Amino acid sequence: MVTSAADASIEHIVTRADHRRRRIGTVLTEHTLDLALESAPDRVILTASPDGQQIHRRVGFVTVGHVDRYA
Repeated sequence: MVTSAADASIEHIVTRADHRRRRIGTVLTEHTLDLALESAPDRVILTASPDGQQIHRRVGFVTVGHVDRYA
């Protein structure tokens, strides 16, 4: 997580495949979001893969755009 005067950015919270469905990703996302909100940003930006989309929506994120990444 990175914060500035106006924004907070959360980058890719990842859970190992064999540890999924145990709420680890949800707890990490909620905790990181709480930390980000402590700085009272105008917005919190999450960069993530579609894998955690259910978690992201549940904690209040909405999709406003997509980032293309190339290897």
